[in-house]
Amino acid sequence: MSSFAYNEPVFLVLNGFRMGVHASLMVEVERLDVTTQYKTSPDMKWTFTDTRGHYHAFSETEDRFPTLDVGSEHVPCNDPENCGCEGYSQAIYNCRLCGERIEPRWITTENQWREYAPGRKSWRFEIDCPTALGCEQLIKWHGSLVTAVLETPEKHFFGIGFVSPSVVSAGDFDTRMWSGIIAGHGPLGSRDA
Repeated sequence: MSSFAYNEPVFLVLNGFRMGVHASLMVEVERLDVTTQYKTSPDMKWTFTDTRGHYHAFSETEDRFPTLDVGSEHVPCNDPENCGCEGYSQAIYNCRLCGERIEPRWITTENQWREYAPGRKSWRFEIDCPTALGCEQLIKWHGSLVTAVLETPEKHFFGIGFVSPSVVSAGDFDTRMWSGIIAGHGPLGSRDA
């Protein structure tokens, strides 16, 4: 979970109405376990020279195949009448200079570590207002879906969320301390201020 608290007042814009508030931004990303029993990785010892003398190997840099074009081809199902499959896509590798088909060597090993991928993301703005007047839009839009923008000196965060105000301290309506949450309902956007 990531959170950003702003010590100085920032601005919250709900459906176009702008108000000064104290706020925190909370972002949570679900971790999905994508561990497989076996893992396929490049054989870093593999090298190959094609029939025209072009050298090929796996690279340790981000571009694993500097001398190959990587594409895919459809492979039909072995027995479409009995298995009901539509086939699958298979990666193909061709020399970038002559087009010769190359078969890089891969190593399949038992996976020894758990692997995770980012999953669903949720976010919320936690808002504190010194008075009901400062939080009047939170109160007005209680339980509603709104467009919300949190304007900080560096960034503007924006999305669609549900409004949930609450009273923090006792007193009459105008002197109570109010707070609220804008709970994200979809993606959170951001851009430089």
